[in-house]
Amino acid sequence: MANVFNNVETKASWVAMKGLDLLVNGLHIAPYFDTSYSGEYAQKFAIGRTLTIPMSQRIRPRTDMTYNPGAMDRPSTTLPIDQVRGYDLEWESIEKALDMERGESRVEELYLKPAIAYLRQEIDKYCAEFAAQHANMVVGALGTNASTLDGTSAAGKQALEQMGGMPDDGDVACCLPPAVLRAIKTSNIGYFTPVTDLAKTWRSGNIGHADGMDFYSSNSLYKHTAGTWGGTVSVNGASQSGSSLNINCTSGDTFKKGDKVTIANVNEVNLMSRIVTTTAAAGTKYFTVTEDLTADASTETLSIYPPIYGPASNYQNVDALPANSAVLTLWTGTSSPNGKSGKLGLVLAPGAFLLAAVKLEEPTAVEICKQYQDPNTGIALRFIRQWDNILSRMTNRFDMTFGCGVGLAEQSAVVIACA
Repeated sequence: MANVFNNVETKASWVAMKGLDLLVNGLHIAPYFDTSYSGEYAQKFAIGRTLTIPMSQRIRPRTDMTYNPGAMDRPSTTLPIDQVRGYDLEWESIEKALDMERGESRVEELYLKPAIAYLRQEIDKYCAEFAAQHANMVVGALGTNASTLDGTSAAGKQALEQMGGMPDDGDVACCLPPAVLRAIKTSNIGYFTPVTDLAKTWRSGNIGHADGMDFYSSNSLYKHTAGTWGGTVSVNGASQSGSSLNINCTSGDTFKKGDKVTIANVNEVNLMSRIVTTTAAAGTKYFTVTEDLTADASTETLSIYPPIYGPASNYQNVDALPANSAVLTLWTGTSSPNGKSGKLGLVLAPGAFLLAAVKLEEPTAVEICKQYQDPNTGIALRFIRQWDNILSRMTNRFDMTFGCGVGLAEQSAVVIACA
């Protein structure tokens, strides 16, 4: 590849640091993930590819003076480091002698910025997909764009407040497709107030603050295509709980990771008060499908999040366990959802999802190796330069590795279905 880095021998630190700066300052969605666990991977001993993180125990207070100790639960979630992104550049000796650009500014504009922009996009795109597929609460209709605050942020705020996940003074993001945000800003310009946190101006796309949220226009948002059901899908067996659900279906039915479903007469309750938020015969507790499934029989087992916990559980999240033959609804609120596609906007409150990045090995058997880690997000970018004496060329590579996990998504994340 012609026309790449020149004089990088004395500029490796600049290359790695400048690259990280460009990457971190352009993220929209990833900064709203909890990155506090990246430090666990800085231990002097290996902790494995997956970090197990304890979650808060929930209790059910007694109502009289009779001593009755509760069980010591050990709820936890996992944070795997399973994503790798990188970019490679190389040049031959003749290319360097005849065709190379000179100067830091030329290198930055022609090669560094584009490379880091694509890496940045990959991180934000993965975070958006992960959040969209693992958030269970949903507002709006798949395939239809809302044009008001009431149909986007206000509906998302209500969902968070009902579950106790809307912070009084927290940093909440509302990330929407550009077309939706344009329509909302046009009709609701008076509701937006200036962003006072100067640091947020670095995140391009921030257009204002309303409904207790910072609004972002994002092209990273995940586009989902719903599964297809050939007939009625229903519960196979009464009083099921946990993260899997036995169902009756039609052979050939498809359930896509990220599909949202409700179950008849299974309604949402606030996780603290355990009081039902709203009721409906169709059910108001949303569940997200966590694994793709194509039915090859009339009965199957569907993987869902969050797990179903009934009234007897400390972790109760529904007013009743599913009845036998209770009907499931795909993308409740969306007409004819089979195979329908649309972008999934996001409302993200603190702690909904986790993001961790790991610093990679810094080999010494190379000409140059430099690595820098952002102290806020934990994202690390490594640059290595090495001579290939067989092909008479210089190789250069950027590398990073990271992973995402589910935190308090059940109460702190909402999908906004769009077109």
